[in-house]
Amino acid sequence: MSNIKYKSFIINRDNSNGLLQIALTPRIGDKRSYYIRTNLDGRFTSGFPDIIDKICKSINSVLPQKTKHEVIVGFAEGSLILAYVLAKIRGSHFACSTKTQRSDLKSVIEFTEEHRSFIPSHYLYSLRKKDEVIIFEDEISTGKTVINAYRQLKKYGFSVKAIASIIEITNFEGRKKIKETTNLNLVTLTSITLL
Repeated sequence: MSNIKYKSFIINRDNSNGLLQIALTPRIGDKRSYYIRTNLDGRFTSGFPDIIDKICKSINSVLPQKTKHEVIVGFAEGSLILAYVLAKIRGSHFACSTKTQRSDLKSVIEFTEEHRSFIPSHYLYSLRKKDEVIIFEDEISTGKTVINAYRQLKKYGFSVKAIASIIEITNFEGRKKIKETTNLNLVTLTSITLL
């Protein structure tokens, strides 16, 4: 994956009704050569709260029914706002990973984002043992990050009831790997193939 320089992409499926804007740009200093930018998190372009709400409502419509102890988990950086908005829509709690290890707190969960050269570790501090987790990502390609998180969550006794993403990149069979590892079907709003 890291040696291929992708130049463009095609949209296979877009259930955002055209609200999602996607751009492919080069990534510098990482194992992955590309970066997917969207209009959702405000890091590289301005985000519009109304659009984020509508997109999260669309993904919510295909997620399992809300449970009493549900927590939406988002990963730093791109999924933090998304996890908050989805939790607000569902009336759930949310928890976000951080790239910073706190010496005064014991991390409940630690997992890696393998395609990152700089700070690949994630730490989740705010989960409680009874929590039922929905992992919510901005984009999934190989599925390795969510699989690593899933394995750690299960190792420490957490229930993972769904894995969802705004964008699925089909080139790397992440959907298949997630299903084989977790027995969960990946829930996505948009599917693209890199060219």
